[in-house]
Amino acid sequence: MQHQFHMMGQPQRKETDNLIHFLRLVRYNNPLDYKSITFRIMKLLVVSLINNIQKEKTNIGETLKFNLKAPLSFSSALRRIMISEIPTYAIENVYIYENTSSMYDELLAHRLGLIPIKGKPVSSDEVIIFSLIKEGPCVVYSGDLESEEGEVAFNNIPIVKLKEGQKLEIECEALVGIGKTHAKWQPCNAVYKQVAEDEVEFFVETFGQMEAEEILEEAVKILRNKADSFLQQLEMVE
Repeated sequence: MQHQFHMMGQPQRKETDNLIHFLRLVRYNNPLDYKSITFRIMKLLVVSLINNIQKEKTNIGETLKFNLKAPLSFSSALRRIMISEIPTYAIENVYIYENTSSMYDELLAHRLGLIPIKGKPVSSDEVIIFSLIKEGPCVVYSGDLESEEGEVAFNNIPIVKLKEGQKLEIECEALVGIGKTHAKWQPCNAVYKQVAEDEVEFFVETFGQMEAEEILEEAVKILRNKADSFLQQLEMVE
């Protein structure tokens, strides 16, 4: 399908003005409920376009398969948002008070950063504190990270092996971020293949931070906000 873009002539401008007028009526007549109304409408629209849903638990989270009947541009936008724009927690700051293991501090901090942290952030400035004190001989696992505010997604991820007399004492800060900044904040992998015109088969594999449905719902919210922002800018076009 070939897309053509034109400078706004009189006919196109009239149609745009009518659209803007309608959106203004909706927004200004419902200033408090506009976002929730538009999200519900968009969510219902997406749900109505989804079928053949298959969900399965895995060792690292879960998989979600579904068919989506929508333009490929919509499917592509949804996939990109799921991968790179859903906020999650990940360990960013590591304070090492003692490390007599065979692993360098930098490598240890890198491994800690890749441990999935459970939960859906409420705000972008949240901080979850984890602490760990272990003495060998033992294997230190992700489940040894203690916190009153959060928890790791999996308890059986090995971090480092301590020999007799070796000790590890650390404190970590898990911050909110998105996959676009670093892959450790990526909540899932998502791919799709085209099965018909304007229909794709989605495959989503989560990494334990959030359930697949939550990721899909958050992606719809973000896409709605992007569309809303675009419409607001469109209103400013004179």
